[in-house]
Amino acid sequence: LEICMTGLDAKYCEHFSTCGERSTASNEGLRIRSGIAKLIGAQDAVDDYVFDPCGYSMNSVKANSLVTIHITPEENCSYASVEFCGVPLPAEDEAGEKSDPDPDVEIVQPWGELSHVVKSVADLFKPESLYVAATCEGGRSGNVSGA
Repeated sequence: LEICMTGLDAKYCEHFSTCGERSTASNEGLRIRSGIAKLIGAQDAVDDYVFDPCGYSMNSVKANSLVTIHITPEENCSYASVEFCGVPLPAEDEAGEKSDPDPDVEIVQPWGELSHVVKSVADLFKPESLYVAATCEGGRSGNVSGA
């Protein structure tokens, strides 16, 4: 699932402007203050970088799931992309009942339907425009919900 946004909230973009280098410890603080930590949940590994004078890039891994975030916070051309790959979501069976994903695979964030993922991202970035692209395995079987 890839969510691309333009016209980001100016106040939110202030998190991603800097005057000098940040340490790894302050990057973790940035993830918490900006709401990214809550959005992505606990991860096995996070590699992120705050650019000088502005910008942010993050890649994280948990089991077989990946989350990538890129933010360009410039006032006249702000842009962000958030991509989730391998994050299991509940599926609908033929009767329309929700079923949990494989119990042996831990969910990065228990959102439920894809619409909740998109809403969570939109609530965080407050973009003027939002574009969504979804790619899934088994799409022909009709097991895609919330799209």
